[in-house]
Amino acid sequence: MPSLSIIDSLRRRWKRSIPSDILKAGPVLNFREGELAILTYTSVADKIRVFSAFIREGLENGDAVWYAYPDEESETVRAKLKEHGIDVEKYEKDDTLYMDSLSEYFTPNGKFDPEKAITNGLNWWAETKRKGYKHARSIEDVGDFSFVNGQWQKWITEYFLNLDGATQISRNG
Repeated sequence: MPSLSIIDSLRRRWKRSIPSDILKAGPVLNFREGELAILTYTSVADKIRVFSAFIREGLENGDAVWYAYPDEESETVRAKLKEHGIDVEKYEKDDTLYMDSLSEYFTPNGKFDPEKAITNGLNWWAETKRKGYKHARSIEDVGDFSFVNGQWQKWITEYFLNLDGATQISRNG
């Protein structure tokens, strides 16, 4: 675990926190390679509208996209993406779109495993580069942190802060 405070770590990385009401009038989020953003939203409709636009834009630009979503939304997330014009089956079949629940990603054996999540993310990123994708996009929609029993502090300290090292590896690898 890094010895940096949360504030120091946030200053060292490219991150933005954007309230959903600002996104209502603007275009899809504009990111540079390696940038991360934390989005807050007031309704599922806001979230799906923004996430689906970000995903669709990436797919249409030839990017690989990974979307990890809250477990309780497993039944509806595909349907909502389809409503917003994304052919989920087509993109999953050709491995351009990879989707899984937060539990599948962070707690595959029933226990929070941040190291495995980071390793899986790096492996996915390397595989997308090997397949010839120039860019990869990912969304981790952490919802209410139910996948870690609501313990958001654990997710921050054991996973999110450790992404600094993963980001450096992916840039150099």
